[in-house]
Amino acid sequence: MKGERILVLGCPGSGKTVFSLRLAARTSLPLHHLDDLYWKEGWGRPVPEDWRAEVQALVDRPRWIIDGNFHETLDLRLAAADMAIVLHVPRVTRLWRVAVRALRQRCGERSTLPSRVQGSVGRFGTFHLQSSFLRKVWTFDHTVMVEMEPMLRARGGTVEVMRLTGGRAARRFLRDVEVAGGPRSS
Repeated sequence: MKGERILVLGCPGSGKTVFSLRLAARTSLPLHHLDDLYWKEGWGRPVPEDWRAEVQALVDRPRWIIDGNFHETLDLRLAAADMAIVLHVPRVTRLWRVAVRALRQRCGERSTLPSRVQGSVGRFGTFHLQSSFLRKVWTFDHTVMVEMEPMLRARGGTVEVMRLTGGRAARRFLRDVEVAGGPRSS
């Protein structure tokens, strides 16, 4: 694997966070979850200009893995990235994972929530089960990815785009990444 600026993209429930954590452990690259930067206390949203400035400051760093979609800042991230990894799993799998995550949150697990909202009350535990969110998960390939694809294609000459379909492909990719960087030699 080449590069020290890696994007991990995919639908909610596709495994971005778990994959990113494992990739960071194998490469020693600093990991940044966009959900942790974006969501404010009580599920507050940032001012769009402030959000873009925060993402720009992040991508200006020399080494990183950035996990998350937020297509309104994808242009900034792609301009600085060496590689974009797009995770794809079937819709039913994504919905199942989102439902399990929401159930765990309902039962008090806070670790799967963005860091700034882990102590929030109110919408806590119900966020991922809102019908609008479930609809986003179900239609992601035909809505969000349709918007992201032209951006990925446009950067194809400068950004290596890896499409990993299913858990086996993701595990194979991670297996082939040598600890602390570089492809594993046979």
